[in-house]
Amino acid sequence: MKLMLLSFSVDPAGHAVDLAYYYQSQYLKGNIAALEGQGWTVDVFTDNAQNLAQEEEIGRQSRIVRLAGPDGGLIPGEFTTYLSNPLAAVKKWVQERGLHYPLIQSNNWLSGWIGRQLQQDWSLPHVHTPFSLAVGDIQTQEINRYTPLGRRIIEETKTLALADAVVVNCPVERDAIWRRYGLRSVDVQINPYGIDTNLFNGQGGKKTARGRGKKVILYTGGLDGGGLQVLIEALRELLRKRPRFARTIELWILGNPPAQSLRESMDAQQLGQLAHVLAYSEFVRFLGTPSPAETAGYYRTADIAVVPGADKGMGIAALEAMASSCPVIAPRIDQLRHVVLDGETGVLVTPLDSRALAQAVERLLANAGLRKRMGERAANWVCGGFDYQVVGKGWDRIYREVVHKAACKQDAKPKKSKQIC
Repeated sequence: MKLMLLSFSVDPAGHAVDLAYYYQSQYLKGNIAALEGQGWTVDVFTDNAQNLAQEEEIGRQSRIVRLAGPDGGLIPGEFTTYLSNPLAAVKKWVQERGLHYPLIQSNNWLSGWIGRQLQQDWSLPHVHTPFSLAVGDIQTQEINRYTPLGRRIIEETKTLALADAVVVNCPVERDAIWRRYGLRSVDVQINPYGIDTNLFNGQGGKKTARGRGKKVILYTGGLDGGGLQVLIEALRELLRKRPRFARTIELWILGNPPAQSLRESMDAQQLGQLAHVLAYSEFVRFLGTPSPAETAGYYRTADIAVVPGADKGMGIAALEAMASSCPVIAPRIDQLRHVVLDGETGVLVTPLDSRALAQAVERLLANAGLRKRMGERAANWVCGGFDYQVVGKGWDRIYREVVHKAACKQDAKPKKSKQIC
């Protein structure tokens, strides 16, 4: 079967401009590989913001179609104008080739709006994957509809309400749709993130060179947010308690700008704290946003991976690390509890608690046997429930159910009787 997958703003083969883009593109590529394993062919429609070829093969039999992107910036109240170009471009491309798709899937809220219009115009079933929900960015139930965030929530609510099925990766996101969006009648199904366990595994493959006798702490959150600051505070506390660790650890930071732009990327307090850690440790390595193969090598080399949170696809980061037999330290938040099993595949700590993080880092660094046991359990856990092929079966089931229900609804509609003159 053939699937139309809308992914405007994220190109699965595009250059990863930041961590959020990297993990969304990984998510898309993983889903395409999983679906091809179930007999699906996928046409991915995206914008050509990076001036790449209009059409490009991806996977064994799927392709990327790059068309006109959104027009200008998002202005509250002018959502239709903002996305009219990509909507018209998709319609034209499909109609010129005489194609028919039994199903539309949209990935992210912008693509969801386009999918909603095509769902109505073409009478096709529509599956929507939010990837992230706007309600996660607000702390109050009061929404100003005239702000970009408020406008997004309004349009996102319409898309969620009208979709034939909504797919999220964990129960927390399902509950948010039911409770915070007030959409308890929406069919929300859970299909977890999937990763390529042939690439991310601890059984073989290339590792990355490290300092002799060093233990590597790999931080997956780049320079954004408060996660790095909490880790730096934790390391300062740990090095005060155990100064000898300064000679035995390296901190690798994944997903950051080039080293020359650090001063522009960090505030004075962060730079001061980082300098303090650098004074203790032999060096801190900035890895940038590497390719998946390079990332896999970093995970295989690391002794511990520290995941700052669940946003920007950090659930995928935790899975990649664990598949590579690297135990994970992550905040004890709902979005990660279903990924990291506390005490089994990693350690969950109180969010933004530098002391708790320092204790977890110390515990794992000091116990090679514990790291090995957790790493082995983590790899088995991920391979058993989060491999592409496992996730692909979930997608196949969801799609076929949606197509079947849509066909039944169509058959149930009263047929117009022919008039006999």
